Amino acid sequence: MQLQLSVSNGATRSRSGAVVAALWWLAVAFLATAPAASAQELPGTPLETAMPRGEGEPLRVLVAVLPFRVYAAEPRADLELSLTELLVSRLEATGGVSVVHSVTLREYSAGGGALASDTSLRELARRVGADYVVAGSLTELAGRFSIDVRITPVGEAIPSDTVALTAEDEDQLLERVGELVDLVLDRMGVAPPEERIAAVRFEGVPEQPGMRGLITVRRDDIYDRDTARADAERLQDIPGVASATFRTERNDEGLVLIYRIIPETELPPDTALARSDETDRIADVAVTGNRRIESSAIVARLDTQPGGTYSPRDIAADVRSIFELGFFRDVKVTSDESLDGRIVTFAVEEHPVVRQVSVTGNDSIDGDEIRDALTLTTGSSLDYPVLLENRDRISSLYRAGGYYLAQVDYQVEELAADAVGINFEIVEGKKLKLREIRFEGNEHFDDDELMLGLKTRPWRWHSLATQYLDHAGTYAEPVFLQDLQDITDRYQNAGFLKVEVPEPVIEPGEKGLAAVVKISEGKRYKVGEVDVEGDETMDLDALRQIIGLEEGEFFNRAMLTGDVERLERHYTDRGFYFAKVEPRTDISDEDLAVGVDFKVEKGPLYFIRRVDIAGNTITHDPIIRREIAVVEGQLYSARSVAISRSRVRRLGYFEEVNFEPLQTDEADQLDLSVRVVERPTGSLSFGAGFSSQDSFVLNGSIAQTNLFGKGYGASLSADLGSRTDRFFLSFTDPYFLGSTFSMTTRLFSTDIEFSDFKQESQGLELTFGHALNARKNSRGFLRYSYSNRDIDIDNSFASAAVILREIVTDAQDTSMAGLIYSSDTRNDRISPTNGRILRGSLEVAGLGGFSKFTRAEGTALFFRRLPRWVPAWFPLRDRSSFSYGASFGWINPFNSLSDFDFEVTDID
Repeated sequence: MQLQLSVSNGATRSRSGAVVAALWWLAVAFLATAPAASAQELPGTPLETAMPRGEGEPLRVLVAVLPFRVYAAEPRADLELSLTELLVSRLEATGGVSVVHSVTLREYSAGGGALASDTSLRELARRVGADYVVAGSLTELAGRFSIDVRITPVGEAIPSDTVALTAEDEDQLLERVGELVDLVLDRMGVAPPEERIAAVRFEGVPEQPGMRGLITVRRDDIYDRDTARADAERLQDIPGVASATFRTERNDEGLVLIYRIIPETELPPDTALARSDETDRIADVAVTGNRRIESSAIVARLDTQPGGTYSPRDIAADVRSIFELGFFRDVKVTSDESLDGRIVTFAVEEHPVVRQVSVTGNDSIDGDEIRDALTLTTGSSLDYPVLLENRDRISSLYRAGGYYLAQVDYQVEELAADAVGINFEIVEGKKLKLREIRFEGNEHFDDDELMLGLKTRPWRWHSLATQYLDHAGTYAEPVFLQDLQDITDRYQNAGFLKVEVPEPVIEPGEKGLAAVVKISEGKRYKVGEVDVEGDETMDLDALRQIIGLEEGEFFNRAMLTGDVERLERHYTDRGFYFAKVEPRTDISDEDLAVGVDFKVEKGPLYFIRRVDIAGNTITHDPIIRREIAVVEGQLYSARSVAISRSRVRRLGYFEEVNFEPLQTDEADQLDLSVRVVERPTGSLSFGAGFSSQDSFVLNGSIAQTNLFGKGYGASLSADLGSRTDRFFLSFTDPYFLGSTFSMTTRLFSTDIEFSDFKQESQGLELTFGHALNARKNSRGFLRYSYSNRDIDIDNSFASAAVILREIVTDAQDTSMAGLIYSSDTRNDRISPTNGRILRGSLEVAGLGGFSKFTRAEGTALFFRRLPRWVPAWFPLRDRSSFSYGASFGWINPFNSLSDFDFEVTDID
């Protein structure tokens, strides 16, 4: 967690001595008012450096505060010492913290500081007997300050935490030390002491009438930072106030709460807060100090304009608008009188430009990959919140790669007066393998059930061979958080509505990481009374039949979501386009039951006014419209829209298909917008090869599934070889002669030369089909085919059986008709994960041809996702599917000997 505080910059180097002196006197004052106990330098164990605890006194947290590192253009040893001493004194003044003596720290530490690794800081904490080590750095850049403080616990089970604070000048740096102390105490889990407010004061402007009425803090109240912050926000809403901040001071009276108010202009305070005169005319608006942003671009965003009336409220809004541009770190407003009216000047100070972004210390992750994750780029303005966000982005990148111990810091280097360089310094640490995922508190599901289906896998003996497939042993925080969400869903779908699955606790050890998930299952709830209300015109019993939740069964959140979707579809299929179903649950902890009341808001009925089609640069409009089940002038139906979308996609002509109902200027009318993106529908292929049978072989094919943009399908293919010739030609009209029947014609001719005979065959097929359902994924066909086969044999067949010679020597034709059923419910034709293909045919041959037989065939093929028990290392587990099926065939011949013409000769 980071804290960003900003105020206007008005400090100069000339005041640094006074500020340092103030820091010293404050440190002395706090040391004087702190509890009368001091650290003792004894040569014994490190624990002897702690402050002694009297009998009955609560145990204090022992903290080691390292000297701050100061990064500035000039040496600032004064700030380094005074800031550290002030932080120490204020921590001890809380009464809940003891600080290790600085001499002891110098004996044990070896150049600690903000850039020290967690390992070295923890080692230091163990050596001096401290519970925490506080290491910080102070960066000064162009008069602005940035404080980064790292709080590192002695135990490795708790990760380090970081506090970031910025100030625009040294005065603000002094004011924010108290807030820094509160944040450090919060990270260490130490409650700040309760103090009563001795006095409330205002500074910056004289106290105005009614100002105290805006704040809720009163004398003798217990000090609360959140309440004081809320009061400061109310003070900032006063017209003419640029900012309102607060700080605390301790004097002889006790704790003093001071609100500092900064007006927008340099006018006297009473004038700045007063109401402006309507005749106070603005003659001109000027902008100074801007180098990269044009003045006209800034003035265009302002409410204050030449010719307008001067308004402190508008000035305050304009200052905020300029800050929101993100290019400026300070804005001041001055007003000068002229003969024509006021001349309002906005004096801005720009952020320095980031001229260089570098990364050092990254050995395991490529620098380009890190830069791709950053939003801070060269040419942008330096913004500390963005800088801290980018530091966290790098940390997240390392955690996602399993480097849980990686530490990321940054350095800001001033390259020129208005340019800086940013260097992210990385200490990767050791990449520890995830050795264990430990669940605590789970009773309903055992560990194996919870591990089922998780993408995060601990290291096992076989992981050396499977780690490249399942990433076993890698702890990636984003992935594991998704796994925990999956566990939460499983519990809630089993009735544990109040289950708590918190973020894991990562325990580093010598052998690796252990992820501990402490689950609080809570009670298991059943479904109570289920009701539907809000629609008096519908049959409630029929609506209840749609609902899957049943009273007395264990509550299932996924089922509840499905019921809402089914009820909404029930209404949207009937013209209620804006139908909304809101489930209201009544949880009874006494009965362990959840009552569900589905609140229905139907909304008005809507009709389809017009169907607009766009994007079809090749396909004709009627080809798309005939697939759309929505009829203009009829009630809107979500089911019809879904069916239409499915049918248009199944054409295979388009890359993208989007259906979007649009409201019109007529209250009860909708336009259905259909947007498509054409895809290539033709194919052309050639090939060549060599085989021992055919020697040199050529093949080629040309096909078009959307011929002339009218939906016709046509294909031509040929295989040419020295002993084999094959030709195939087909044509399909999915809406034959404008009807709802499809027609396919297929012609073929083959000429194959075998070693003992040569076979020639020709034939044709004519098939008519019709859809059997609205989605057109089930169809019935009537097919007729005719083929003729002629075989030429050599003399080797002379000794063959008579019936065989008759079969192979005579030309034979086959005339066959049959019925075919086909159903295809795959969710994707290329990579299906659900659905089936069913196909069955019954054909009879003998309608005038030589061959006579009956043939029946059937095929069933099913597609399913991989089950959850498939291990995570299985390649592409989440995107893979498996299929299973069966086929059968049966044939019954009808030919007899009388069908053959035998040649009878006399035997001498």
